[in-house]
Amino acid sequence: DAADSYLSYAGPCIVEDGKFQVKVEVSLFPNWIGTTQERSYKIEGKTLSVISAPVIAYGKEQRGYLIFERV
Repeated sequence: DAADSYLSYAGPCIVEDGKFQVKVEVSLFPNWIGTTQERSYKIEGKTLSVISAPVIAYGKEQRGYLIFERV
């Protein structure tokens, strides 16, 4: 059940053309490896928020958020 709501991927990140991009080197989804995942982002003060495109999950529109805070 836990894997139904879990997602992980990693790789080098770049910001280009107003988008946050990850060149995927490892992923829970093997078909993502070698792809570039693109997300929108916003910076507010010391916080960087990376935001996924909306998806329908469990009958509701949802977005994923990854939040970094500079310390």
